[in-house]
Amino acid sequence: MISISLKLTPISHAGEILLSTYDPSLVALPANSVFLGATVCIIVIIVLVVTLLTSQLNRHLSTQQQALFLLQTFVNEMQVGVLLLSPQLEVQFANLAAAELLGLSQGELRSQIPFDSGWQVFQKDGTPFASELQPVRQALITKVPMRNVVLGIQRNKVLKQECKKQQKADFNRAFSTADTSMIWLQVNANPLLAANGEVERVICSFSDISERLHSETELQKTQVFLNSVIDNLPDCVLIKEAEFLRLTGWNQACEKLFGYSKAEAIGKNDYDFFSKDQADFFISRDREVLANGQLVDIPVEPVHTPHQGVKLLHTKKVPILDDAGIPQYLLAIFEDITERKQAENDLIKQHQRAQLLAEITLKIRQSLQLEEILQTTVTEVLNLLETDRVLIYRLLPDNSGTVVTEAVRSGFQAILGQNISDPCFGEKYLQLYAAGRVRAIADLENSDLLQCHIDLLQRVEVKANLVVPILVNEELNTKNEEKVVNSNGARLNSRLWGLLIAHQCGETRQWTSFEIELLQQLADQVSIALFQAQIREQETRQRQQLAKQNLALEQALKNLQQAQTQLVQSEKMVSLGQLVAGVAHEINNPVNFIYANVSPARDHVKNLLYLLELYAKNYPKPVAEITEAAGEIELEFLQEDLPKILSSMHVGADRIRQIVLSLRNFSRLDQSEKKRVDLHEGIDSTLLILQHRLKAAPEHPSIQIVKDYGVLPPVECYPGQLNQVFMNILSNCLDALENQPAPRVITIRTKLIESASWIAKKEDKNSMLDSQYFVRVSIADNGPGMTEEIRSRLFDPFFTTKPPGKGTGLGLSISYQIIVEKHSGQLGCVSEPDRGAEFIIEIPVKLPAWKKG
Repeated sequence: MISISLKLTPISHAGEILLSTYDPSLVALPANSVFLGATVCIIVIIVLVVTLLTSQLNRHLSTQQQALFLLQTFVNEMQVGVLLLSPQLEVQFANLAAAELLGLSQGELRSQIPFDSGWQVFQKDGTPFASELQPVRQALITKVPMRNVVLGIQRNKVLKQECKKQQKADFNRAFSTADTSMIWLQVNANPLLAANGEVERVICSFSDISERLHSETELQKTQVFLNSVIDNLPDCVLIKEAEFLRLTGWNQACEKLFGYSKAEAIGKNDYDFFSKDQADFFISRDREVLANGQLVDIPVEPVHTPHQGVKLLHTKKVPILDDAGIPQYLLAIFEDITERKQAENDLIKQHQRAQLLAEITLKIRQSLQLEEILQTTVTEVLNLLETDRVLIYRLLPDNSGTVVTEAVRSGFQAILGQNISDPCFGEKYLQLYAAGRVRAIADLENSDLLQCHIDLLQRVEVKANLVVPILVNEELNTKNEEKVVNSNGARLNSRLWGLLIAHQCGETRQWTSFEIELLQQLADQVSIALFQAQIREQETRQRQQLAKQNLALEQALKNLQQAQTQLVQSEKMVSLGQLVAGVAHEINNPVNFIYANVSPARDHVKNLLYLLELYAKNYPKPVAEITEAAGEIELEFLQEDLPKILSSMHVGADRIRQIVLSLRNFSRLDQSEKKRVDLHEGIDSTLLILQHRLKAAPEHPSIQIVKDYGVLPPVECYPGQLNQVFMNILSNCLDALENQPAPRVITIRTKLIESASWIAKKEDKNSMLDSQYFVRVSIADNGPGMTEEIRSRLFDPFFTTKPPGKGTGLGLSISYQIIVEKHSGQLGCVSEPDRGAEFIIEIPVKLPAWKKG
């Protein structure tokens, strides 16, 4: 019998066939030769069969060896290290990549146990890797593949172990050229199980992830750094995922601001932290940012935080987009600007306070009106403090007081001008305020004030108030002075003048130090204003007294000058009157003789002419001598002209007589005392004297006099002085018309009136008149008129617009004195340029009783 032993190594599938062997056995022959032939035949058959089988097997093995060669080539070319391990974990095969990664040749790796205790193997955190926990051993023990195990080895340590094990002479060369740095591998160990479930081999594959790990480490460091930076930023930084807007990022500033830890916040949204209305607003704003895909900057956003109340945030929100431009996250950065805004508001308030103080100080220096200063103070305080009522309460000697100035908002009760009597105030609080105490009450109902004082304040709707005393320096008045300390700590002679009070009526209020300091400073400014007002009042009284004395002296001097001027003028007028009266008297006698004889002479001539007519009638043929004489004397003409001559002589004599009478009436030497006269007679006499200026001359036309006389009763007056007034006014009108073209008109109107408009305006004894009727005399011209400046000075002594030598400037001044002082009347002038001038005289019909004395 021939036995053949054939040993074949199975070929693994999926590229796991790495080794195969073939071992033929020897053939043994039996000793019995009977069966030699048969045996030979059988052997031949067997040889043939074996030959056939061997041929088939060789072909199969050749194909298998080709596949194995290709597989080995492929595995060797792989960039991933591959080790085939026996059940004892010894290396049976290693590809080139494995040898290169581990720093040994393929031959040097054979029969080694990879990653064993002899190797310097480390875990990812840098601690040594325990032998029993290494991936190949775990795969062998558990028969379960180990995937993606990260470990590090020190390649120089591997070579040293190999050198000790193999004792190769050229190890030093190999070591010197090897990479001694740490290499990090990602290892997979896959056990191959036999049919009985035992591990036949272990395939170990690994790749170099040193660079990746280094990058991941650096990235992780960068991430840790960035996370640390973000986490320690003073501003709140949060991240929301775009779909449901749930929080995925939350730094420490967010924890501090909102009061929730990162663990409490992650995975939640705004509805978990805020009210629905506020959360709706935030969500809608977030959706808007995600939809627009752009940065949104909100300079100031009030947020009601759950634990810190309202905060002012400067918010920036920006979407984080993917490569396709689709928002994936929302990044929000919040800067808490509450303190900064508060500081800005405080700075603004300080600036406003400084500006307000500067304005009030300027008004104090510029304005002489204390009421304006006080009203400005309360109005500005009302607006700056945004309170409901601000007032200044003035203390009275009986410890009561009155509101002298107030500013109040619409809808609240005004108490301006009210006298307030509060016994509680005088008993308990007056001395405290006099000592400079400031009282700020945030809640009236819960204050320590006396109930009677609370009741008084509640009647005017007060719920909180701020009271600052107004202390006035009493250096001008040292009586009842008190020593108090002002805001600067200086002790002054001061007294409590009043209180500067701010009322909050709508609700309670916590007064700030800024508001208290503002009211204190304003109260100081008001005190300065009051002190200056006292100084101004004293100076004003002194100036008024001095002015009154100066005025009295000026008036005395003026009266003296006017009296002297009037005396001189009166002497002139008396002299002129005496001259006129003397001339009139001297002329009057011959004129009366002529006037008295003209009528008889005219009668005698008339008779003689009548007799001649009778002679001519009865003796129509006179003798030649008579006829000749009648022709020589032109008897017929003489008879016609002689009556006319006598009539003209009568008219002339009568004219001279009237002129003499007018001169006598104008001079009024017999009427120096007051008496009742006809004013029209005085006006006409004045016109008669001025007749020569009314007539036409070669250089100017005549002046027309228009008389519009009313019915006047006899007027009680000083006739001579009134005639002087008429003369002065008419002379001025004639002077104004001297260079005027025609028509030149002077209009004189007289009228009886029941009352005079100027009486109600006067406040002296001239207004106490006995007569209820007045005479108005108006003298107007159509001359060039005058300006207001000239008209206002028209009755000033020595004021004239005439050329030197043509006027003294005293006529109208004396006329004004005669009308106003002598007759208790009024003399005025109405004029405009190019509108002429009108002088209006108004005097009572009857002089007042005090004038009669």
